[in-house]
Amino acid sequence: MLANTAAANRDPEVFSDADRFDITRDNTVGTLSFGSGAHYCLGSHLARLELTQGLTVMSQRMPNLHRTGPAPWPSMVGVTGPVSVPIEFDNS
Repeated sequence: MLANTAAANRDPEVFSDADRFDITRDNTVGTLSFGSGAHYCLGSHLARLELTQGLTVMSQRMPNLHRTGPAPWPSMVGVTGPVSVPIEFDNS
């Protein structure tokens, strides 16, 4: 048996517009991105800090960043993510 935790954060009974990626979502208590209880990820705080810092630096160094094409997600069990994310940005 495998628990599909990737689907857990997309529960329409917990999150309004559950399929939309929203980093400003208010109800983050119900997310299972880093597990739960005794199995909660020890690196969660570092991961959040690194992501916050990385996105801040990226937005400063890559003005007007935008996606230029689809970001296909393969069907996988476990860790998921896009195969590629084509982007462009102004270098001025």
